[in-house]
Amino acid sequence: MKPFLTALCLGLLVIPVGAAEPIASGKQLLIKVQVKSGDPNGSVEAGTLKILSAPQLVTTENRQAQLSVGGLVPLVDKPTSDDDYGPIGLRVDIRPGKVEDGQVRLHFKLENAHEVVVSGQPTKTIESRSLQTVLIAKLGEKFKLGGLSHNGEPQWIEVTVEECKLD
Repeated sequence: MKPFLTALCLGLLVIPVGAAEPIASGKQLLIKVQVKSGDPNGSVEAGTLKILSAPQLVTTENRQAQLSVGGLVPLVDKPTSDDDYGPIGLRVDIRPGKVEDGQVRLHFKLENAHEVVVSGQPTKTIESRSLQTVLIAKLGEKFKLGGLSHNGEPQWIEVTVEECKLD
């Protein structure tokens, strides 16, 4: 088997997040994620729903996949080192279990972080909310995970897991 590079795809930008060992044995899974904000019952056409990102991840059974949508912000007025920056945005860790009878158990951890500026303070802080859950999903069916927000606007992910064949 060939080694592969784990990468985060944001639009046309591909950011490598680390080299990995060859794909382990087991079924290969394509995890399609849409990060959304706005009214969960709204529509893009009506302007009440936004799709922030739509990355796709490839992993195998019992192997964690991770994506991050966001960036780094300076925590002080004049940053001088990496420690002067903090991560913001949404981070999703997904670990699928074994595929059985067209279903897969998924372990999720979602974390949403944003900067907080306190009036009169020289520094900013990062505030985050996280969610962990385990669910059983049918291959090919969409489901939503929510409970996170940014600036008072609800955010959630819509996920589809499919079995895939890679050459």
